[in-house]
Amino acid sequence: MPTVVVFLSLHRLIITKGRRQIRGISNIWSVSHNSAVECIPPTITLFYSITMYFNVIFYTEEIKKVLLFIKNDHEYYMNRPENKILQYYAVQGSKIGFYYVGYLYITCIAYVLLPTVSLVIDEIVSSNHSEGKSFPVVLDYGVDMEQYFYHLFIPVYASMLMIANAVASYDNTYMLHVQHTSALFAIVSYKLRTLLDSLINLKNDRLIKKYNIELSLADKEEIFKKLMLCIKEHQNAIECADLVESLFSKSILVVQCCSVITLTIGGVETVLNLDDADYVMRFGGLALSQVIHIFVLCLPGQRLLNHSEEVHAAACEMMWYILPENCLNLYKFLLARTMVFNKITAFKLAVMSMETFQTIIQTAMSYFTVLLSLI
Repeated sequence: MPTVVVFLSLHRLIITKGRRQIRGISNIWSVSHNSAVECIPPTITLFYSITMYFNVIFYTEEIKKVLLFIKNDHEYYMNRPENKILQYYAVQGSKIGFYYVGYLYITCIAYVLLPTVSLVIDEIVSSNHSEGKSFPVVLDYGVDMEQYFYHLFIPVYASMLMIANAVASYDNTYMLHVQHTSALFAIVSYKLRTLLDSLINLKNDRLIKKYNIELSLADKEEIFKKLMLCIKEHQNAIECADLVESLFSKSILVVQCCSVITLTIGGVETVLNLDDADYVMRFGGLALSQVIHIFVLCLPGQRLLNHSEEVHAAACEMMWYILPENCLNLYKFLLARTMVFNKITAFKLAVMSMETFQTIIQTAMSYFTVLLSLI
């Protein structure tokens, strides 16, 4: 019950701020187009945080399935040698997530607190001139914002931190889920490469042909069982990858489009206000954070694609030519399936990879150039 109350409270807080922010932009548009444009990046950030928020609501069952997948995999590999691979990827994912979330919170706090620095200075140092009180974004609560500034300070800044928390939670969950899927493919690659190690110590192809190695019936049965196990674990990794891809596919497309727009506007505002240190720090930092955000979304997809390709490479590199006859058909099916690489896509329109990251940055730079030429 307390969880439901907190969830509904956060829902109301974020949605209310979104309505006030949109109304504030519509009011200021008739006064100053430049001020309204400055408010677009925070509004877009709010929009894709709401997208992430609703993605969790609508895909609750898929999230449960992925978490159950992860739980079952850890239980399955608990007392097996492959558990070291799984634990290595889990620790690596946790470290990457920790550093990224820390960076995201620091960036958010710096962005929202910069406008309040002048207020703190005015409170500490007495001066005949004091700047007007304002929030990092334009809001319209239907009251005098300067008069009720301190009354609105806590809910406004709390909602901003909640938006950052939504983005951080989504990105971290995405990275950890893809990291676990990559670990499953790494395990399959390892088992394929070591499939015959316990039976055959001769790695040289010429020596194998020279001594005309014949496998015993027990060895053939053991190879068949190991190959069947590799196929089942590969199917499990594919199923997990498909589930993760379906969970994040639609929301990634929205987030990437919003990130391109935010990156473009942030870059334009930075260049147009190079003489203002506050603007450069806020919008330059915003543009840089969007580049890092796009990179964080593309990198796990690239890693998953690489691990999926490694399974195919491992299947090709194993000594398939000495497999028993009853394993050859299984091997052919395995080899054919490994040629279809698993990937994370943005609603099937683009593969999340470093090539896509390069394309997105180039597109954003093109928009940036066009906007600069029009202003």
